[in-house]
This record gives sequence, structure tokens and C-alpha cells, in this order.
Amino acid sequence: MRDWNKGQRLAMEARCPNLLVSASAGTGKTAVMVERLIRRLTDPRDPLEMDRFLMVTFTNAAAREMRSRISRRLEEAAGQDGNGRWLRRQQALLGRAAISTLHAFCLELIRQNYQLLELDPQSRILNEAEQILLKQQVLEELLEARYEGGEADFLRLAASFGGEKNDRPLRELILSVYAFAASQPRPLAWLEKCGAVYRRLREARAAGTAAESADPRAGAGAGHAAEDYLPFLSTLYHRVKEELGDMAVRLKAGAESCRGFSALEGYQARAEEESEALEVFAKAPDWDSLILGLTENGEVFGRLPSVAAKPRQEEGPEEFMGRLKAQDGLKELRDQIKKAYKQLREPLLGEYQSQMLWELAAMAPAMEGLAAAVRDFTLAYQEAKRENASIDVSDIEQQALLLLTDEAGQPSDLALSLRQRYLEVLVDEYQDINPAQEEILKA
Repeated sequence: MRDWNKGQRLAMEARCPNLLVSASAGTGKTAVMVERLIRRLTDPRDPLEMDRFLMVTFTNAAAREMRSRISRRLEEAAGQDGNGRWLRRQQALLGRAAISTLHAFCLELIRQNYQLLELDPQSRILNEAEQILLKQQVLEELLEARYEGGEADFLRLAASFGGEKNDRPLRELILSVYAFAASQPRPLAWLEKCGAVYRRLREARAAGTAAESADPRAGAGAGHAAEDYLPFLSTLYHRVKEELGDMAVRLKAGAESCRGFSALEGYQARAEEESEALEVFAKAPDWDSLILGLTENGEVFGRLPSVAAKPRQEEGPEEFMGRLKAQDGLKELRDQIKKAYKQLREPLLGEYQSQMLWELAAMAPAMEGLAAAVRDFTLAYQEAKRENASIDVSDIEQQALLLLTDEAGQPSDLALSLRQRYLEVLVDEYQDINPAQEEILKA
């Protein structure tokens, strides 16, 4: 019997509506998932049968491995547990248990419910090469029509993101945004929402209400506008603070490694000063305070004092080698942090809330043109696939969502019936799922 640690046992035994297990690679997450299932099968108070679980993996190979591991554990448990007959029944049910990738689960759902969808029952799944060719054909026709139409927002988009020699960057941008939109629960609604944000910014700028100046002390008006138009700012603010705090902690640890070496007192003092400066930024109470500090007082790193790379008179051989190790270690760590800090700081210089609002408002025509172009591409690509009686991978997720949710995003009758069938859903590599996939699992 494996000796599980406290965290692993908690993940196996917890009975709650939602449970997220976070652990680094190689720590036995899959083994814990399998053991949780076995313990649910053998729970003396409320045992579940094998076909009441939905287990989602990231790849087909992982699904096969999961099924194999469960089979082995069932065999082991049947020989150890007094309830061997029950476990042998679960072994028999394993062959039809829902253990697959999410795409495979969704595809099976579609096949069983074609009559509820506007899909040709003979639809086939396009391979990657076919998808690329069809997308390029649809995009070519779309862009030709847009260039001929001369619509102002599209021309602004082409001027902003088209290349000097051809419009390849624009094509890549449209396809990239399309791919991201296709990973959202309702792609067209998401695109409309994005366009609406820029539309409101354009209107607010025209009315003079988006922001009065780029001064970080612009006051409540700019802050209110940021809440309305910069929904990402809170996430970015906390992420930047977290990275700065991590740099401060690492640099402080590097300074501590120099303690006890008289030759490195200057190294230690310098690193501690730099760590404290980073910590001040990490404690900034709001976005503009953070940007003000990084912009006006952000030159954190100075020169380290010169220390000879040879033994001092009072240093013995062992102390000298220890000092060299600490000295080189701090230099290397400090260089890493300086590089990361520069990459973090430089794009943020002067990016106060009001400045960001003005920049976004200036981009509004191009961004509205982009949202419209991606929307039209999405509709044209869907029509092309319909004409060819075909679907692609993103369609599998979107069609499954149509089956599982209504127009308001609430669970459909089919979703409610699946909730009765699957009493526990286990998801491997949860961090890799996209918003549309998460919506499927929630339904």
C-alpha cells in the first residue's frame, strides 16, 4: 500500500462540489485521481459505480493510460478488499466507462443528438490541412470584398496591422483572434462585446469623458473610466505586483547568502537595498501609484562594489571558496532579476490609467474593424463548412455547448439528464482547458 501524504489523502477523501488539486509535475496527480476513484467505488456509506464517473483527459494516450491504471487498481483492490464481487462488477463496467478526451466526449454527445442540431448527420471532421486551406480560401474572399468596399474602420485596421510589402500580418491577426474567439463559450457574442468596448471608448473620447489627461493624478474621473473600460487592469496590476514581490524575495535571499563574508558586505547591502525598492513597488496601493514609482523611481539596480577574486589575508581556503560561491551566486541571480525587471518595467513606463484610455480610444476604429472582420470571417467559414458537410475541432465544442446550454447559458434538459447520470466529473490537466471547455464541464 502506497504511503500517501496529507495533501494527497485530502484530495482523495474530500467530498465537496468542486475540488481543485494543484501540484507540480511528477508528484502523482494522476495516481491520486485514480485512487480517489477507487475510494469512491469502495466508500462503505455511498459507493458509486464505475459508469457514474466522467473522467476527462488531455490526450487519447492519457485516456488509455488512465483506464489501464484503474483496471490494475481494481484488480489489486479486489484481492485485498472483502467486497471483491462488487469490485469485479466495476471491472466489468470499466469497458463502457466515460474515460476520454473532452473532444471525444463531445463528439459522442453530438452523434447521439444530431436531431437537436442544425448539422448534416453525414458531416465529417476536417483534418488540419483541410482546415488551413478552407480558412485561407474564405479569408481571401473576405479581404478582397473588404478592400473593394473601402469601409473606414477596416482600412484603419489594414493601415495599423498590415505589413509593408503585403497584408500577411493582418491575415495572421484575423486568424489568431478567430482561434481565440472560437475557444470562448459564445464566439460571436464575445466578438460583439469586444467591439462594443471600443465603440463606447470612441464615443466617450468624442464626448471628452473617457479621461481628461494623461496625468497620473487626473483624479476620480480617470479611475471611474478605468473601471468601465479597462477590465483587465485589476488582473494586470496584481500580476505585476506578484512578479515584483517574487523578485524582491529572491534578491533578499541572495543577499542573505552573502552574510558572514566580510568581503561581501557591500554586495549584501546593495542587494538588500534593491530588494527593498522592489518591495516598495510591490506594495503600491493602486495602478497609477505603481506606474508612478516604476516611471519616476524605477532605476533600481546600481553597480556592485568591486571585490577581488583572490583570497584576503584573513580568509582561509575554505572560507575563500565559500565566499566565491556566494559572490558568483548573487551575481548570477541579480543578472537574472535585472533582466526580468527590465522586461517587466519598460512596457509599463508612463502607462497610467488615463494614458491607457487615450491609447485604446485612438485604436478604437481599428479594433472595431478587427472585431467586424473576425465576425464576418467566422460566419463565412461556418457557411463554407456547411456547404461541404464538414466540421472542425472547435465546432465539436461549440455544438456540444448548444446541446448542453440554452440561449441564456443555463443547463439544457440534456445537461440535467447527464448530471443525473454522472455523479462525479474528474478532469486531468485542468489548467489546459479553454473557457468553452470549462462551460461544457460546468453544464
